[in-house]
Amino acid sequence: LPAGLLLAVLLLGYSWWLLAPRERHPRPELRQHRGGAHPATCFERVREGLPGGCAESRCRARHELYERLAVAAKPRTGSGDWDLFRPDGDGRLQPVLEELATPVRAVVLRPEQGHVLWLKAALEASLRKVDAASHPVWWQATDMYHATLFHASTDVDPRPSPPRGVEEEEAAVARLARDSCRLQAVLETVLLTGSGSVVACWQRAQGSEPAELRGRLRAELPQAPERQTVSSPEILHTTVARLAKPPGPRLPALQAAVAQAAQAVCGRAIEFTSIAFVQETHRLALALGGQLEAHEMPLKDSCNP
Repeated sequence: LPAGLLLAVLLLGYSWWLLAPRERHPRPELRQHRGGAHPATCFERVREGLPGGCAESRCRARHELYERLAVAAKPRTGSGDWDLFRPDGDGRLQPVLEELATPVRAVVLRPEQGHVLWLKAALEASLRKVDAASHPVWWQATDMYHATLFHASTDVDPRPSPPRGVEEEEAAVARLARDSCRLQAVLETVLLTGSGSVVACWQRAQGSEPAELRGRLRAELPQAPERQTVSSPEILHTTVARLAKPPGPRLPALQAAVAQAAQAVCGRAIEFTSIAFVQETHRLALALGGQLEAHEMPLKDSCNP
């Protein structure tokens, strides 16, 4: 072919290649940033399923709170959760149960029991890779998993109840349960705090908003301590385990194991189906298996009228 005609044929073929439709490939899980590709964070992976992509202010407040808690998780040299346990003669952990003159009165959200077993399993599998003998762990009983909403009385600020006061508080919680619906949540992260608590941090997906429940309880229980044990209105968290020994320089390794477990179960769903009014005769009875009295009240199946 003459040189001019050959060049025209080549240019025509190249133009067709540029304009031809391409097969679309699924978007990879790796996100791009200026430093290259990196795995998406759990929050980035789950927020698309949250109302408005977590544009709502309380969702953002929860996320920012969890990020601050992660940054603040530094090892303590003094007291911590490990002070709550002692080994017995056989080396098994035993909780130190402290009887209270005035029972703690707490209002907690309770999850559907079948929805929580995977959480403990993932953490056990990951923490087992760290030297378990050097870092014993106290596991929260799964039938006692909860998310604390409010306290009518705490061990730090005990509020003795007047005659019939407990019945009135319980009636107020029952009214709240009748007016509120189940809370569906997804796991955003799991953190190991500097005090030794392993905490699952949830994002609300549907149902009752924790901040609104706390606001209602504040109005219904005006004699409650002004300073609450759970100070953030938006937080939704569940303590899964506690270190029974100070982590010391091994804290980064333990935190990495917890983070690995969190990535494995990122976005898993849980449903809080009831509210319980709990009186703890022993300090931290829900956590340590101490003496308590709990009255559980179901939440409505749906928020629709």
